[in-house]
Amino acid sequence: MRIVYFFRSLAVWGGIERIIVDKAGWLAGQKDCQVTIVTSDQGSHKVPYALADGVALRHLDVGLHRQYRYRGWRRLLERWRLERLLAKRLLLTVDELQADVVVCVATSYADTVLRAVADRVPVVVESHSIYRQMFGRGGIGGGYNDWRLKRQLKRARIVVTLTEDDACDWRRLLPDVRCIPNMVEQNQTGRMGDVSTRRVIFVGRFDYQKRAEMAIELWQRVGPQHPGWQLHIYGDGERREAVTEAARGVEGVVLHKPTASIFDAYCESAFLILTSLFEPFGLVLAEAMSCGLPAVAFDCPYGPRTIIEDGRNGFLVEEGDMQGFADKMSRLMDDDSLCRQMGSAAVGSARRFSADQVMPQWLMLFQELVEA
Repeated sequence: MRIVYFFRSLAVWGGIERIIVDKAGWLAGQKDCQVTIVTSDQGSHKVPYALADGVALRHLDVGLHRQYRYRGWRRLLERWRLERLLAKRLLLTVDELQADVVVCVATSYADTVLRAVADRVPVVVESHSIYRQMFGRGGIGGGYNDWRLKRQLKRARIVVTLTEDDACDWRRLLPDVRCIPNMVEQNQTGRMGDVSTRRVIFVGRFDYQKRAEMAIELWQRVGPQHPGWQLHIYGDGERREAVTEAARGVEGVVLHKPTASIFDAYCESAFLILTSLFEPFGLVLAEAMSCGLPAVAFDCPYGPRTIIEDGRNGFLVEEGDMQGFADKMSRLMDDDSLCRQMGSAAVGSARRFSADQVMPQWLMLFQELVEA
């Protein structure tokens, strides 16, 4: 079975990029599976994650980002030209590889992928956003893009979401929607999180979704009441300057660049906080839990409630309730026994998302599509 994953690029330390690499590696290790990752905009960037043996790379070098050099009608024309180029090169690649299944992970370009190859090969659209964020952006341009994407999505063989709540939203548009959670790498360090380190950890991109500045604001509420504790923030992104400015002068806040040794960072922490506005899954939640860390997160759509059992392996806080969030952090910081108890429960919860639990669902889906 020949499987092709399509994505924009594997160029940054990101959750989606890591998931694609990990899933491709697992599938490549199965009998009679050939896996190729095809990117549209890799350019000269190196892949930050190690690829397993048997995973091939193809870079189409379309440069879709070049449309943003222009404005108005010029941008629309450039986008049209680049999408035609992407469709042409992707079709040639899919034919050359004799693909049995194409998995489109770049939902923003799902319309182009579907238009190019859906008549040749089954296309699975894997959503790493949520339905509410993809549609309803408003304005003339947003309305047209919504209409165009919805029209093409009907050509997908199936849409796969990361949570059942999001799948329910998608089913208002399409009948063939399945929920398969992310495969999450489990802790292999031989260590576990330790409350005695007096460290709280935040991991995420510096953007509007993850709201790292909010984590710093929360720390300003709890840090002064807990001397000796620190908040360690791992991330990077377009809001790095804003995050750096927010952290300036705040005692106990330590900023780190993304690291390939993130599991070591988890194991040097007591618990994790997540302040996302929305979260299709919440990869860092499950990763941290596999290291014995409880988590505190806003109950945003939809990932945290899928992973966190409130009061058992962490805390869910009503969206926007900053004081409630700070109170839950303080409970864990004040009660070592509670932190350890929740951390122990978290380890078992994380196993639900191990490769052995998740990837057979993907293999079964691909086999169904090929046989059909």
